[in-house]
Amino acid sequence: MKRIVKDPEIRKNELIDVATELFMEKGYEETSISDIVKKAKVAHGTFYYYFKTKEKILDEIIEIIQNYLFEKLEEISNRKDINAIEKFIEFLKIKMDSFSSGIKLWEYLFKEKNSLLFVKFQKNSIPIASKPIEKIIKQGVKEGFFNTNYPKIAAYALLHVNLSIATDHDFFEKNKIERKKIIFITFDLIERIIGAKPGIFIENLKKNNVEVDF
Repeated sequence: MKRIVKDPEIRKNELIDVATELFMEKGYEETSISDIVKKAKVAHGTFYYYFKTKEKILDEIIEIIQNYLFEKLEEISNRKDINAIEKFIEFLKIKMDSFSSGIKLWEYLFKEKNSLLFVKFQKNSIPIASKPIEKIIKQGVKEGFFNTNYPKIAAYALLHVNLSIATDHDFFEKNKIERKKIIFITFDLIERIIGAKPGIFIENLKKNNVEVDF
């Protein structure tokens, strides 16, 4: 039988897909390189050809997830058919889907012992995500939903609050009721940062039948 030789980029992406699936299903620490190569049906040498360590493939997976969220946030910020509040809610729904499907991966990322990995995630995320967030805040100011003279700083503050709440309060180690309480507190802080009416996000979530659950 003739041996099928795959394009290197295809093979690399297959390994990333398999590792992502296993990390999300079993957790990063519980998944070995042997698990990945077995499921991908390749030799260990093939894995090491593309990735020197398991941490390297995790770096790529996190970057892919970040880029996906950035693209979605950019798309939402450019929409002309919805207001600023609805844009925040649309992005929240995408974020909830991402967290729900990969909660074991996010749990690992936000653990205290992985602070260096989290710092890298934060350093990459905030400068990029702040631009579309700033755009949405400016729209909200024009629409009368928000009241701030510093949309750029507000965007940075909003993102820092969002990430610090998740890490400092062991967000992913809590049950769903406790997580929901933390999310609602975060909404309150965000409303204060951007000068929104208290409770406006919860009010609109209910209006749009969006259940906060991740």
